[in-house]
Parts: sequence; structure tokens; C-alpha cells
Amino acid sequence: MKKKKLLLWFLLVGMVCVRAWGLTINSLEVLDSAGSPRSRFSNTELVTFRVSCLITDQVDRIEFKFYIYNPSGMQVFYHTGNSIIGTPGRGGSELKNVPLTFYTIPGEYQLKVEIVAISNNQQVEKVTATKNFSVYSPNIVLTYPPNGSRDISAQPLIFRWISSGASRYKIYVSDEALFFKPLLVRETYLTEFEYPQETSDQISRLSSGKIYWWKVEGLDIDGRTVATTQIPFSFSIKDTTVFSQDVGVSDIYEDEESDEVLILVVVVTNYGNQSQSNIGVTISGSGLPPIPPQTIPFIGPGESKQVKVELPVAEDVENLTLSVGLNLTVLDGNPKNNSLSRNIKIKEKAKIVGRVIDKVTKKPINSATIEYSGPISGKVESNPGGQYKISKLRLGDYTLSAVANGYKKSEPITVTIKKKATTNVDFYLEQLTEVSAEEKEMTPEECWAELKLMITDKKILDELNGYSIYQIDVIPAGNITQIINQLKSGKLKVLEWKLEKEE
Repeated sequence: MKKKKLLLWFLLVGMVCVRAWGLTINSLEVLDSAGSPRSRFSNTELVTFRVSCLITDQVDRIEFKFYIYNPSGMQVFYHTGNSIIGTPGRGGSELKNVPLTFYTIPGEYQLKVEIVAISNNQQVEKVTATKNFSVYSPNIVLTYPPNGSRDISAQPLIFRWISSGASRYKIYVSDEALFFKPLLVRETYLTEFEYPQETSDQISRLSSGKIYWWKVEGLDIDGRTVATTQIPFSFSIKDTTVFSQDVGVSDIYEDEESDEVLILVVVVTNYGNQSQSNIGVTISGSGLPPIPPQTIPFIGPGESKQVKVELPVAEDVENLTLSVGLNLTVLDGNPKNNSLSRNIKIKEKAKIVGRVIDKVTKKPINSATIEYSGPISGKVESNPGGQYKISKLRLGDYTLSAVANGYKKSEPITVTIKKKATTNVDFYLEQLTEVSAEEKEMTPEECWAELKLMITDKKILDELNGYSIYQIDVIPAGNITQIINQLKSGKLKVLEWKLEKEE
């Protein structure tokens, strides 16, 4: 028997020594500062290292160690100290927004993560995973137009450069080398930019024979500058003036000076160097009836003209999608800008809003009628929440009153509507009293007819048989009509009936 126990004890010890703990790594990621996984970074960015694992057996804790090796295989980063409780289930750790100060040379770096299971202060299992990612030093090399080039005749003029390590670019063009007041600043995700041939801004137009400078900055995903041109390049252009026909729709917006109706403003610009006449302007929009076409009689080179149109828009419309097109009498050199679509958010006009409320209970009153008179007159009803709204009002003084079924009519209230203002007017209505709600005072016969329905004492009914009632008295004294109504509603109760016969 002792031998059997001893053998079993040794077998159990052997099983513990070779047991597998089931610790696995599910994923290992390298993320940018926006939390998106990437494999290529510039040395000016912040990165996040994230690892997730699966724990199948209970241990005391799980420890995480992070290593980074440069393209030469040299360890350039080490971090330890992250740990979690070793409860079975999913777990993980991360190093967030780590600056790439470990960058030494451009190329492919390797992230290695070790996850160690600790039990009774001893390592019982270790798993490892690796992830490769590239790090480069951002740089920008300008290629065209080359530095010092003169009398460029390329049409269009396209700036080009070679770059690495940037997410997008900002190009500057200036007529002075220090770029105090650049003629043009634009952003692009490409490594080239086409200078606009026609622009409404006279300052940004390039002239022949004049020296200009250009440079490019590289931006990371957060908009920070990570690379810049070492020196700006200079250039000049050749005069290639030709006659150009180019009229376009440059803007669409709501006239803010209009308080009572929606006025749409369409801006038409002549980008060419020739005058134009009899330009037709058509306007259409979702949910709008046909709008008569407009005409611009004449527009000179570089000139902009406005067309204003009143739009019939329903009261509940908040956004409006509009399309504007041009009908030209001559062939246009840039038909792309002959039309423009835009979503207009309709600005709030002058209006009166408020609530109709029970003066005693403070509860909202539904279906109350609010009448108003002034530059515009009319009436609206309150909703179940007691709210009402009077919209599209002209400016001026308005007198309002409210009334509802079972309530006294309010006293009139006068308010002044100012420019683009929302005026709040609330009404607190009093209920009509029970007596005033009755049509007339009840006669003795009518009172008796109601009282007979309330008498439950058969003895009283037998005594009344063969008699007529000529007077009904109540104790304490009061209005018999009001008392009968209160008896019918259950607000009062008869304590005693008493008959007196006339001799």
C-alpha cells in the first residue's frame, strides 16, 4: 500500500513539470498616431505597439517585453514593466505614441514582443512574436521647374517633386524669396501640382518676365511639417497671351440681408480676357417649382456679377440642393465651370415661438388657438406639448392672444419683431369655473328630477308619493344648482334627507 502511494505521488509531480499552459499571441500591430495600422513611417512620427494574447490557464500574472532592432540587426529599443493579472481569457498590452528616437538609419525595423507567464514567482511559459515596419527620414527634392529656369512656356505649368515619408504636401509660390506673402498656397496628396491658368484672384496670376520662387513642405497624417525644401527654386514664364473665353459660376449662397424670404445669390465671373454679353442663368433645386431664367446683359474681363432670385421654399425645409447653369452665346474654353451645384443650409428667419400652459397645473395645452395680427395676420395651433411657432414674419409689431376649449381667452400681448430674431411668447391660461360653465340656473322641477335619481332611501320616496315639491333647502345654505352638480360629480355627499309638509 505504501509503495502504491509513493508511485502515485511521483507521477503527479511529473505531470506538473511537463504541463503546457496554453499561452498564445493573437496579433501584433504597429499603429500610427490616428490608430491605423501601417508598415511605413517617417522618423518624425509617433507610433503605437500593440499586442493581444489568449490565456487558457490561471497564472499569477502575464508580463510583456518589447524589443526593436534596426536594419543592421542591432537592438535600439527595449521596454519592460507592462503586466496584467493572469486570468484566463483575452488580454494584451500596448506602448502608445512612442517617438521614433531609436531611428538610426532608413530601412526595415523589427518589433519583437515576449509574453511571459509567471506563477509562484517562476516563469512557466514564454511566447514570442515579431513584426517588421519601415522607417525613413522625410525628404523633398524639387524637380520641375528647375532652379533658375527662365521663360517657361509650358501650358499648363505643372510643378513636380520627389518625396518620401510625408502623407501630403503644401506648395508655396511667391514673388519674393522669403515667402512673406505667398501668391498661392495649396495642399495636395500628389507629388505634382498644376498651377491654375485662370483665377479670379488677380494677385495670384503669374506675369511674364517676372521672377517667382516655389517650395514644398511635407506633412504627416496629423498635419505637422516633417520635411521641407532645402532651398526654394526660382523661375519665370514666357508671355503666351491668347484670346480666351471663360465665364463660370463662382459661388452660390443665401443673401444674409434678407429677413423675410429666401434670396439666392449666384455669382458669375468672367475668367477670360474677352467681354461677354447676354449670359443666361438657369436655377433648379430639389422640391422647387420651375424658376424663370435670369440674364446678365454684359460682363467684362475679370469682372464678377451677382444674380439674385427669390426662392419659394416650404417652411419646414432646412437644407436645399441647388444647381446653377450658364447658357452662353459663344464657345467657352472651360465648360467645366459653366455649372455649379451646392447644398444651402437655410438660415433662420424672423419668427415667434412659445408654449400654451395651464396656469394652475403647469401642464401643456394641446390644440390651443394662437391668433396674431400685425404686418401679417393669421392663427396657428399648439401641438401636444403646448408648443407653437409662427414663421416667416415681416418685421414690425404683432399682437397675440391664445384661447383653448375650457379656458378663458388670454389678454392680448404685443411684441416687436426685430431683424432675424426669434421672439418667445408663452401663454398661461385659466380654466373656466364650474358655475360659469353651466348654461343656466336650474328650476326647482329640474333640481327635483336630478335629486330623485340620487335618493336611495325607499321610505323617503314613499313619503313623497302624491306630493309636489315647491322648495328645496340645503344645509349649510348654498347655490342649489352648483350643489347638485357637485353631488353628480361626487365632490359632495348627502348626509341626511328631511321632508317638511306644508299645512
